[in-house]
Amino acid sequence: MIQHCNELETLFNDSEIESKTSSLPLRLPKLKTLFIRACAKLEYVVPITLAQGLPALASLSVSSCGALKQVFGMPYEQNGVQHHSNLLLPSLQDLELDRLRNLTSFVPQNYIVKAPSLKSVKANVCSKVINFPIQQANNQLELTLKETGLSAFKELLCNTKDLILHNIGDHKNLVPDLVDLEHLDGLTSISINKWSSGECLVDASQIMMDFKCNGQPPKCFLQNLKILRVVDCENISEIFRIDDGIESNARYLPNLKFVEIRECPSLEYFFPHTSIGGFPHLEEVKLVGLRTLRSIVGGENNFLEAPTLKILYIRGCSAFTNFTFHEVKKCVFLKELFFSIEDIDSEDVNLCDMVNTQLRQKSPDFEYITLGNFEQLFQLQGGNIISSLEKMELFNVIRLRDIWKGPI
Repeated sequence: MIQHCNELETLFNDSEIESKTSSLPLRLPKLKTLFIRACAKLEYVVPITLAQGLPALASLSVSSCGALKQVFGMPYEQNGVQHHSNLLLPSLQDLELDRLRNLTSFVPQNYIVKAPSLKSVKANVCSKVINFPIQQANNQLELTLKETGLSAFKELLCNTKDLILHNIGDHKNLVPDLVDLEHLDGLTSISINKWSSGECLVDASQIMMDFKCNGQPPKCFLQNLKILRVVDCENISEIFRIDDGIESNARYLPNLKFVEIRECPSLEYFFPHTSIGGFPHLEEVKLVGLRTLRSIVGGENNFLEAPTLKILYIRGCSAFTNFTFHEVKKCVFLKELFFSIEDIDSEDVNLCDMVNTQLRQKSPDFEYITLGNFEQLFQLQGGNIISSLEKMELFNVIRLRDIWKGPI
């Protein structure tokens, strides 16, 4: 551990390293953890020549080093010399870079890093990073970026399982081109918070336009994604951007289980139309504070095909006008339904006076239901097919016409 060494410029003398490399490279074969903090004049952690001799290094953490430009740097005597080499860090599992405001690269130009054991990468407030060439990593990688551009970390995405983004701003969509999208099949969870420039998760219209010249479109988008969280992204208007005039048989998020979207004031639809296919594994949906959300699925036939859905939670979505379950897809596992439009005063709840009695007579498995202050149209098609429903709460939906449309 090295911290608060304000005059420290290098851990090892560059000339010493240079003289040793001609005979036996300097090695630290037993070093497992390296923690460096608040060393204001340090420009790189160790020379790249020494990095080759860290076979046991498992954890590397560097924070609050204002002058740091590279994690593994090139000795001054070798600056300007073209190098093409690989750096192998066979044991590295955890890498944390925090508040390194002048960091531009992980290694010198033309170096490629292989870290087959890497499990976690965290970069916080490293806004100048443009080169992060770790091309080989554990396929179970968790990548966390906060106030750090995504572009430099593209090569890691193909090995990433859990992607956590906070306050990034260098892309309008998460996947700017098709090549990246094809390499994201390993992603199982995405969590995005305060994405200032983000407009959509995937621009499928752009992808389809590319495919007009390059062959057939993909059959699936993010096929292994199970968890999706999007919070406080003011410019996101669509999760998937799809051109209406382009036909596609592709499936979107076929293994999705959990969705949470909060405080995204520009979002009108979770999906633009029904061509996205169904969600055979979807279990929980939470939509909160989406002021312009009109429906989960856009278009005229806005059916949500989610036969395994257990929890549907919608709150503070004042423009929400319609929601339907597809009658063909039996929603037999629904356990909890919550729908509320807050901060709307009303006394007209007479339309729903008899709902409680009717539901308890026709659906004996009902455990709990609360109705009151209804504001918008809300319809569930085929009430008799969700007999496992245990809890239902509807608030501030005054113009409610039907709870279930069709025979009960």
